[in-house]
Amino acid sequence: MMLSTGISNSGRRHVELYISGENRREWAQTTLWKSKVNDVDDNRRITCLLPLELTHIILGYSMVSPTSFLDSSLTIHDDAIGDGTIGRSSFANLVQLNSDPAPGDVSDIPLNGCITGLHVVQNDRTGERLIVGGADDGSVAIWSLE
Repeated sequence: MMLSTGISNSGRRHVELYISGENRREWAQTTLWKSKVNDVDDNRRITCLLPLELTHIILGYSMVSPTSFLDSSLTIHDDAIGDGTIGRSSFANLVQLNSDPAPGDVSDIPLNGCITGLHVVQNDRTGERLIVGGADDGSVAIWSLE
């Protein structure tokens, strides 16, 4: 048995399960999950996930403006806007393809780049849990988890 994830030519992420047949040369493929097809107006992309509990998943976002484009060297030009916000969702919402957090569950100050890493740390003195995140432009931010 093998579990595989990838991105199709249309840009949709998918998770597939491969099970070997009796002669071990044949593999049966089953698609377990596919991401939704994004609307033209929906430019927000989930770039990072930090699962804390089934009801509490932190999402890192990026947003590229409709006027941005990639050149042949796969470089995004300067008119692209990085929306380095984080939001809160749940596993149930993600499975239902409703990954948009409520308006109050999105960070108010974005980073200049796309969120690429999220970690939870705890202050030993106060016990407060913090989210440390970084963006692809090298910026780092700290958000309160509460």
